[in-house]
Amino acid sequence: MKVILFLLRGCHAGWLGTYGNEWVGTPHCDRLAYEGIVWDRYYADQVDPLHQRQRLISLVRTLRTGGVTTALVRAHAPVHDFPASFYEPWEYLFDARPEVGHSPLRPFVEHWPSILNQLANDRHFFLCVDLGRLLPPWEVPLDVFTAYLDLEEAAAADVRDEAEQAAAGEDVPSSTSPPQEHDDAARVEDISPCTEPPVGPFDTTDEAAWQWLHASFAAVVTTWDAEIGAAWDYLRQHPLQQEALWILTSDLGFPLGEHGRVGWDRPWLYEEVVHLPLIIRLPGADQGGRRVSALTQSADLLATLADAFLGLVQPSLEGQSLLPLLQRQAFSGRQEVISYWEMECAAEVALRTDTWSFLWPIRTPAGEERWPQLYAKPEDRWEVNDLRSRQLTQAEIYEARLREWIQEHMPHLA
Repeated sequence: MKVILFLLRGCHAGWLGTYGNEWVGTPHCDRLAYEGIVWDRYYADQVDPLHQRQRLISLVRTLRTGGVTTALVRAHAPVHDFPASFYEPWEYLFDARPEVGHSPLRPFVEHWPSILNQLANDRHFFLCVDLGRLLPPWEVPLDVFTAYLDLEEAAAADVRDEAEQAAAGEDVPSSTSPPQEHDDAARVEDISPCTEPPVGPFDTTDEAAWQWLHASFAAVVTTWDAEIGAAWDYLRQHPLQQEALWILTSDLGFPLGEHGRVGWDRPWLYEEVVHLPLIIRLPGADQGGRRVSALTQSADLLATLADAFLGLVQPSLEGQSLLPLLQRQAFSGRQEVISYWEMECAAEVALRTDTWSFLWPIRTPAGEERWPQLYAKPEDRWEVNDLRSRQLTQAEIYEARLREWIQEHMPHLA
């Protein structure tokens, strides 16, 4: 068994074309989705990044005990390093962190062939590529950013195509239309992209700030897609194309003002934080193009890896193995997924089913008010129409369920 996990930090599913995004270019991720199995409803359960890594380390230790070679590629800026204890359990540690002022993924792409060749002869290996390209401070290519910022001058598809060309280093034809004017009369070409998003409250009525922020992040996503695409293209020509299982997923999404806040300063569990991409490409692209609609969560992926390598699922992983789904066997699935995030200032839990999403704040910062919220699924994908006041009975049922869950899993918050 050989598994390569591409762990992209800070990306919710809605930024990728295969999950319905029509204006941000991600052709390489879309190709991977065409070759793999796409999980449409995959959610973070334990949202805190450090706690997620602790759970991953538990899996790594178990795999090493079972004779599996484990390797980690640090393909992120040094500022995003985890504590040293996270790196100690890995058998191999490859440092592909970029230097200041250099392309964030250039060291990774350059070292990628030697990394694969070093592991290729191992009978069983688990290789995790920790990708921090989407975490701020962002390195935003100006030409890609400009293509996305000028949305009012072209159709979304044209903007996406131009951004993809710029990210791939191709020449982009000059626009024949006049540049868009902003309040300060600045040309689009003269506006600098956002590199340090303003963490904290965000005015959702400020359309110019919204476009500036989202065009900047879109440029980073498209550029990352082009960079990682080079690594995937190499892998397709490698013998591991027929031997290894590839996985692309994320830890949690980075809020960009969708619900009035930017960044991770509050543990509010909206769709843009907890709905994650999960694409699993089987060896040789078997079952390519298949989609799975079952409710799943991040603990299930770790349980699946333990099951695939060792034929067992650790109780501590708190997940269900997805191997039956990968093998087209009967799978009981989940009726609900529960997410939780605790910070010093606040804590929240959320429950999602086929038809509802319920967010329940357990603790809020002093001086702030936040109420339970209920959203209809799948109609209200981005959770903008709170129906709790009209569905009080349903909200009370879910609140009672979450009280039971907290009593069992987080009694200190009960």
